[in-house]
Amino acid sequence: MLSLRKGEECIIMKDNKIMLIILSFFYIFVIQIHYYEFAFTLIAVA
Repeated sequence: MLSLRKGEECIIMKDNKIMLIILSFFYIFVIQIHYYEFAFTLIAVA
């Protein structure tokens, strides 16, 4: 029973790590889009 619970915790930890990686990639992606948008508006204004 204890080992099963430990295994479940391991799976949850792994899932959290995957979610964290996906979130960080999404975050970087969103920031990059805003950065390029900002750069394009600067070019358009200039």
